[in-house]
Amino acid sequence: MPEVRRPLVLLVLVVGLAACGGKGDANRDDPGWAATPEKVVEGLMVAYTDRNDSLYAALLADDFRYTFVPAGGDSNEVLGWGKEEDLVATANLFRTPDVTRLTLDLRTGAARESRENPEWTMVPVSGGQLRVEVADREPMVVELNRQEIHVRPDPQRPDHWQVIAWYDFPVPEAP
Repeated sequence: MPEVRRPLVLLVLVVGLAACGGKGDANRDDPGWAATPEKVVEGLMVAYTDRNDSLYAALLADDFRYTFVPAGGDSNEVLGWGKEEDLVATANLFRTPDVTRLTLDLRTGAARESRENPEWTMVPVSGGQLRVEVADREPMVVELNRQEIHVRPDPQRPDHWQVIAWYDFPVPEAP
């Protein structure tokens, strides 16, 4: 696993040890953050900044899957998890008292049809940064690689979009 991704994986695994709770209040009937694929991705970033695990949870489909894609495509090294695991880890990060500020910055491109499913839309991420500021310590900064965030209409509410798959790709190998 590339060195730049190890801190992110470790951070997610460490904060995922406690149970999920609920800070913030996301109204599922408010189409604001679920109105378009692009707004869903903006909503993910806002959820981090506001430390709002209810908003974050509302933006993920029940069958959501987060996957780290290994360099070279070796399927034996794939690391991934579903919605419940992701919510536990994220909620704990949001509620950790020593974390004074979180920033998730994703550099996105134009949304386009997903190759996974023609009914989905893919929002490409060319990179970005996760910044975790902790009391009395230097901030932890994770430079993010290329990612793909796949969204689909909520089956019960077709005017609302949800993240169904989030792929984190390895750092490209030097030529």
